[in-house]
Amino acid sequence: MIVEYTKYSNIILIHFLYHISLYALPILILYIRNEVEITYTQAGLLWTATTIISTLLSLAVGPIADQGKTSRYALIYGSITTMTAALYWISRAQSFYDLIYAFIMMGAGAAGFHPPAMAIITEMFENSKGKALSLNINVGMIGTAISPLIIAGLITEVRDWRNATSILSLIVAISVMLAFLLDISTSRTGIQERSTKQELTPRNKENNSFNRTKNGAFNDYAFIFTPLILIPLALISLRSSFFRTASFFTALLYKDYLHLTEENASIATAIVIGFGSLFTMIGGTLSDKYRPRAVILASTSGMFLATLGLVFIIANATLLLFSILYFMMIASYYLATPATSALLADRVLPEQRGKVFGALFSIGQTLSMLTPTIFGLIKDQYNITVAFSFMLTLAFLALFLARYIYITDKKRETAK
Repeated sequence: MIVEYTKYSNIILIHFLYHISLYALPILILYIRNEVEITYTQAGLLWTATTIISTLLSLAVGPIADQGKTSRYALIYGSITTMTAALYWISRAQSFYDLIYAFIMMGAGAAGFHPPAMAIITEMFENSKGKALSLNINVGMIGTAISPLIIAGLITEVRDWRNATSILSLIVAISVMLAFLLDISTSRTGIQERSTKQELTPRNKENNSFNRTKNGAFNDYAFIFTPLILIPLALISLRSSFFRTASFFTALLYKDYLHLTEENASIATAIVIGFGSLFTMIGGTLSDKYRPRAVILASTSGMFLATLGLVFIIANATLLLFSILYFMMIASYYLATPATSALLADRVLPEQRGKVFGALFSIGQTLSMLTPTIFGLIKDQYNITVAFSFMLTLAFLALFLARYIYITDKKRETAK
C-alpha cells in the first residue's frame, strides 16, 4: 500500500511539474515578443507546433503504455525530462525558428505523460476513478494556475526572462530527480504491491459489454473507431481545442485589450485559470455520484453561455466583466475534464485504457492542432469579436455532441 500510494503521489507531483512547464509558455510570450516581434498568428503557430507533435505521438504512446507498468513509468519520467530540456532550449532561443523547435520538443515531451498516467490511476482506483482522476487533474491545474506567477516572479527577481526560464527548468529537473529517487527507494523496501484490481461496478460491466467481441476479447484498435468511443473523442476534441486556445491567449488578451502590464496580466491569468481549475474536484465528485454524461452536458452548456457573453462584450470589455465571463468559460471546461476521462474509462476494459487514453490525447486533440493559429489569424485579419465568434462556434458544436451523448447514453441504460 505504501509503494502504491507513493507512486500515485509521484504521478500527481509530475503532473504538477508538467503543467508548470507547459503553461509557463503563454506568459513567456509576453516577454519574448519584446525581443522578437511575434503576431497573434505566430503565437498561435508556436502553440500549434506543440500540439501537432503531442497529438501525433500520443496515439503511439498508448500501446507502449499497455505493455506493462515499467513502460508506463518510463514514459512518465521521460516525458517530464524532455519538457524540462525544452524549457532550457527556450531560454537560449535567438529567433522565432529557435522557438518553433523548442515548442516542438515541448510537444514531444507532453505526449508521453497522460496516457500512461491515466491508465495507472484508473487501474488503481477502479470504483472511484472520477475522484482519483479529478485529484490528479486538479493538482495539475494548480500547476497551470501558479505557473504564470512563478515565471513572472522569477523574471521580476532576476530581471531577465532567459535566466528566469533556465532557473525554472533547473527547479523542475531537481524535483523530478527527487521524485525518481523516492520511487526507487520505496520500491526497495520489500513491501509487496497489493493489486488494486477490483470487480467492475454494475455500471462498468454494463458499459464494457458494448465493446466486447463474441469471444470476449477486444480488437486491437477497432473499438476506438466505434461510435461508442469516437463520438466522445470528437466532443473531447472540440472541448480541448476550445480550452487550449483560450488558455494560451489569456495573458495576451489581458495585456492588449485590458491594458495591463506584463506582471498584472500574469497575475490575472493565474487567478482566472487557478480558481477555474478548482472545479475539477467538483466535477470528479459529481461524476462518481451521478453520471459523467450529466456533468459533461452541464459543463459544455456553461462554456457556450460564457462564450456567448464574451462575443457581445469583448470589444468594449471592462476588466471585471471580462474576468467574470472568462472565468466562467474556463471553470465550465474544467468541471467536466475528469468526467470525460471517466466516461471513456467506463467503456473499455482496464487492459485497453492505455490505448483509449492515447486516442484521447491524439484523436481527441486533433482540432487543437489548428485552432490556436486560426484564432490568431482571425484576430490579426479581422478583429477580436470575430475571433471569439469562432470560439463560440466550437462551443456550440461541443454542446450539440454533449446533448447527443447524454440522450443516447440514457436510452442505452433504459434499454438494459
